Amino acid sequence: MSKPSAFAAFSLLPAFPAYYTAFDKLGWLGLRLGALLVLAFLLLPIVAIVPLSFSSSSFLAYPIEGWSLQWYDNLFSSEEWSRATRNSFIVAPLATVLATVLGTLIGIGRLSNNMLVRGLCTVHVEVTRNVPLLLQLFMWYFAMTELLPTIEDPFKPLASVFLSKNGLQYPLPEWSTGHWGTVIGLIAGAVAWRFWARRAIRQFEITGQYHPARTHLIGLGILLAVPAIALWLPSIT
Repeated sequence: MSKPSAFAAFSLLPAFPAYYTAFDKLGWLGLRLGALLVLAFLLLPIVAIVPLSFSSSSFLAYPIEGWSLQWYDNLFSSEEWSRATRNSFIVAPLATVLATVLGTLIGIGRLSNNMLVRGLCTVHVEVTRNVPLLLQLFMWYFAMTELLPTIEDPFKPLASVFLSKNGLQYPLPEWSTGHWGTVIGLIAGAVAWRFWARRAIRQFEITGQYHPARTHLIGLGILLAVPAIALWLPSIT
């Protein structure tokens, strides 16, 4: 039995099965070549922009006339960039929490026995999933700029919360020792939700009946109710 050559041992090609035809092998190579081309298409613009960030010119253009850190100095010293960075760190966690809560509720809603709830959740998922993200961004942009009131006469859904063409403005909470009760309540609520879920599983094993939508909605209610009570109690003492 002949030993494989050194070239075969280090070859990028796998050991194709014996039933693979030449067309199958070309398809395997074509698929991976296409993936590499897509990856290069996504990464090459980044490779092209990085050297421009060290340009001394007032415009980002090739050829690079000189080298400087002026753009990075502008990034860390400019009030506009600082404000944009702060807004990003504020919006990103809020968007993550909101998307997680809404996604969980809508996913649970698709399992609901109520036809209306299940239908609305299904329509929402199918519409948002099948409409391109860029088109959704345009829709939201025109809704924000055309339908919302001006900054002089904003919409006030809650006290100290203002919604206008300038965006959403709201006060930022200041941390105090009383907030530890909310954190502890949130942990207690998560533990209570876990016990409730285990109770539902035991009930299913005994009776064979399981209602996922009702179970998870009640669990979510427990998760939110416990920290809300912990936040409310200090205000009445």
